[in-house]
Amino acid sequence: MKEWMRKQIESGFRDLKGLSISAHVPVKDQLLNEVLSEILRGASTPPAPKSGQAPDLRPLGQFVRKAEVRATEGALVVDVEISV
Repeated sequence: MKEWMRKQIESGFRDLKGLSISAHVPVKDQLLNEVLSEILRGASTPPAPKSGQAPDLRPLGQFVRKAEVRATEGALVVDVEISV
């Protein structure tokens, strides 16, 4: 699966043209605090994936059409729309 995902990302998702995804992702405050902590420590860019790790998903940013973040009790919620 990782290899398939890596190939899709590298090809710009040419095999999935027309794909559209809408997602509602709750992010718990603990995770948000961990991310902010890393950013504040100066780790603003994640290390490159090593062999056997998940592929680098940063290139997916070009497919994000809309992203909204809102706060709820105990979590942030990210609503995102992705189109290929």
